[in-house]
Amino acid sequence: MAGRKGSGALTALLMLGCGAASTAAVADEEKKPANGVPEGSIASSLPASLADPGGMRSALAAKGITYQLNYIGEALSNVSGGMRRGTAADGRLELVIDADLEKLAAWKGAAVHVNAYQIHGVGLSREYVGNLMPVSNIEALATTRLYEAWFEQKLFDDKLAIRAGQLGADTEFITSNYAGLFINGTYGWPTITAVNLPSGGPAYPLATPGIRIKIDPTPQSSFLLGVFNGDPAGPGLNDPQERNRYGLNFRVQDPPLVIGEAQFKYNQDKDARGLPGTLKLGAWAHTGRFDDLRYGTDGLPLASPLSNMMPVRHRGDYGVYGVIDQQIYRLPGGDATKGVGVFARV
Repeated sequence: MAGRKGSGALTALLMLGCGAASTAAVADEEKKPANGVPEGSIASSLPASLADPGGMRSALAAKGITYQLNYIGEALSNVSGGMRRGTAADGRLELVIDADLEKLAAWKGAAVHVNAYQIHGVGLSREYVGNLMPVSNIEALATTRLYEAWFEQKLFDDKLAIRAGQLGADTEFITSNYAGLFINGTYGWPTITAVNLPSGGPAYPLATPGIRIKIDPTPQSSFLLGVFNGDPAGPGLNDPQERNRYGLNFRVQDPPLVIGEAQFKYNQDKDARGLPGTLKLGAWAHTGRFDDLRYGTDGLPLASPLSNMMPVRHRGDYGVYGVIDQQIYRLPGGDATKGVGVFARV
């Protein structure tokens, strides 16, 4: 989590896990029926009077406008270690609105997306544990916050997509579909970026202005390039989430963060002989200046009582990464989304 003061400084470079291979689809890949209810929503099991009150949801969907309300609530306890023992309860209500401008205004290939959060309660990591990797992936300071708000234009039979606006890098970059099953913050935006980038980088709960270009030369491959404002909250001594409490800073003047990623899918067809998987390779670089964590300008360690306590300044911060999702067992019937899978991120 951005701006966290932790009791330790261990950054995990390798994460392994396993889980059911059927995961929730990303927002822009969800199937949206004519009534506007996304696949898997509890609204699909409700009476029509509740799922589609007065036919409003169907009428909006016919014009290309869909909406969702998603809620997560949790109570977690720290029973040993950390800063102190105790129990914390928090929750997050999310509003998502998508508009297909081709249906709404005959603008082919254009779309608009907005989502915002109402976050309440207190987080276990912040109040009781003090760790760098939040226990919960929804933990954040209580507030009502705009997250993403972007416009996207698809061209050349949807093989090129350009997205611009307020973006979160964690919605598309350095992600694992299988890891999305787990609630720990470890499995989202990686700690190496959350701790080392200004204000934690453009990731939940702080998005920032940026532009993303995606090219899909084949159904099995994608190439993404994102350029983001490099500090979603701006400089300051207090918590970045306090400096950009409502997600409305819209900063564009900070040194940028650039991320590029190549994605390759294989054995995705139902009749494929092998088991399906996805491989992602990428790199990121921030062009700003960063304090040395060990040495001062006088050449002495910052921990030395003789140090002038002025850290050496370095230009730029960067990293490379790889992510793999691999199914290792498929349930009888051949559905590529059902079975057991493993994932790794380095």
